[in-house]
Amino acid sequence: MAITLPNGYIKPETGDRGNTFFKNLEDNIERLDGHTHDGQNSNRIPSRDLEKQTQTILADDWGTASGVGNQEFTQTITMPTDYIFDETQMIFKDVASGAILYPEITRTNASEYTITMNDNTLEILVIYV
Repeated sequence: MAITLPNGYIKPETGDRGNTFFKNLEDNIERLDGHTHDGQNSNRIPSRDLEKQTQTILADDWGTASGVGNQEFTQTITMPTDYIFDETQMIFKDVASGAILYPEITRTNASEYTITMNDNTLEILVIYV
């Protein structure tokens, strides 16, 4: 008799016959096809195990912000393919020191944003999560 595993998959045992074995195989294939790693139909994937996309904002590309009294600099950044601003968290790091930065970010469209900083010498690593 087959064994049902914790996530609902069915493991055949020695001696399972064709009618049981193939029905369980069909159920397992359907289960695999529909799994979403939601913790219910399959194990959740820890965020630490997901590959992060990165992008470098170059110091040479800073432009002066228009209409700003103090000295601020901006760049318009196009996000990597398949990233959507409203569904993405971003971590900004100074490439030279590794320090985390907290720039002003303004969404310009679904996959583009403007970053504003007060230092145009910084090269920034963006980590998309």
